[in-house]
Amino acid sequence: MQERTFKLQRALQFEALLKRIIDKVRDSLDESQILQTAVQELGRGLKANYCDTEIYDQQKISVTHYKYNTYTYSKPKRLIALADIPEAHRILCLGSCLQFCQIVPSSYPSTQNQQSTLVCPIIDDQELIGDLWLFRHAEEGFDEFEIRLVEQVANQCAIAIRQARLYRVAQTQVQE
Repeated sequence: MQERTFKLQRALQFEALLKRIIDKVRDSLDESQILQTAVQELGRGLKANYCDTEIYDQQKISVTHYKYNTYTYSKPKRLIALADIPEAHRILCLGSCLQFCQIVPSSYPSTQNQQSTLVCPIIDDQELIGDLWLFRHAEEGFDEFEIRLVEQVANQCAIAIRQARLYRVAQTQVQE
């Protein structure tokens, strides 16, 4: 009974978090605000240590970078680039999330930290336009409910980004 109650409470919390993110993201036509909102709300709501996102240009080079950070020190830029992992890039292009554990060198000599990493693609019209990255301590990981939530947020971000881009094109045409 306690387990069912816990699962129900958790489902309700995730539903409220998703609704809050969707409402904020849908109300904006500013791409940077959409991404920053998604990263901050996901980071807080899923109690991630670090969360960031990138959007790619036509050459698949990162052009934006938004982050949420609970570390007391400045976290270095992500150590893993998708270009360095072609198989991971292929999986993301297919619309699937990745979860893996990586060893991260510490700023202190002779120490390292393990962290659990979740990467979820932001796909528009079957094209990878960006990704969401969430990090936690290795022993915590991400469960299937959290992964589904991140996938839904990524889908909403893709829709909102498409709307923002269409709005920007329409505004340019009006000005011309």
